Amino acid sequence: MALLKWVPPMGMLPPSPAYKPGEVPVLFLHGTLGSPGNFAHPARALANRGRPFFAPKYGEHGTNSLEDSTRELSAYMRSLQGLGVQQLDIVGHSAGGLLGLRLAHMHPTLVRGLVGLGAAFKGVPRSLPLNKVSRPLLSPVVRFVAGQVFVDITEALPASVPEGLELISVYSTADLIVPAASSQLGHTIELKGVRHEELPRQTLPILEALEQITQRYAAEADEP
Repeated sequence: MALLKWVPPMGMLPPSPAYKPGEVPVLFLHGTLGSPGNFAHPARALANRGRPFFAPKYGEHGTNSLEDSTRELSAYMRSLQGLGVQQLDIVGHSAGGLLGLRLAHMHPTLVRGLVGLGAAFKGVPRSLPLNKVSRPLLSPVVRFVAGQVFVDITEALPASVPEGLELISVYSTADLIVPAASSQLGHTIELKGVRHEELPRQTLPILEALEQITQRYAAEADEP
């Protein structure tokens, strides 16, 4: 149990338009210490356009281990399939982007596209004095205060794009939490002057990325 799991949620999502069979909803995945309300701005824009979305809470504000959060969100994905959802696009911030990538590998026919926002696709290795001696001593403290995810994510993680997935990485030159080297995967959209915690509020780049995904699959559907 992490102490920071008690961080209060930020923001409030608008109601989503009701899902109708055949639609491709958006699944928002918040980052560590985040909450669904972080996506209030782009969610409102989607609602105004009539596109349904889902934004689950998971992993005690995302502080649980990557393994536990992946398992929890995979079960959530299966529940969406039970509602009749056949395809969806994921928008994931920080660790939520990494989890979105893992879900895309696990559910390749369900996840059509993935938009990472400062996504920790490749982990966030620390070059601070966390050497082989100090790291085992510090890990229990970090785990207690911030959660297992902060231990998991400070490893260099392998990252690959599943075949057929349209992946777009939105990253910022002002992101001091997740470096561009970790978040750049697939196609990229570079922002300037946007802090890491502000990325889920960048409505226009998020909508642009989602539209690119939609256009790609529309073009493929039109091919003879």
